[in-house]
Amino acid sequence: MSRRTRLRSDASATCSVMGRAQTTPLAQIKKKCAEKVQGSEDNVRLYFDGDLIDDEQSAQDLDMEDGDQIQAKLKQS
Repeated sequence: MSRRTRLRSDASATCSVMGRAQTTPLAQIKKKCAEKVQGSEDNVRLYFDGDLIDDEQSAQDLDMEDGDQIQAKLKQS
């Protein structure tokens, strides 16, 4: 089952990720966001409901529902 997940970014770029499987590690979203802003994955932090997401967590682990949003914060150099 896939989910529609929107990723909001605090930087000028917006990273949108749709159709991720419930069990896909969210680190893949982090990687896609870093690619979009041409930055390092080490500088991207993902949050759901205000809590930092561990790279190995999935949407299922976080009890995410269709349309939930993940916030991406980019660490400034």
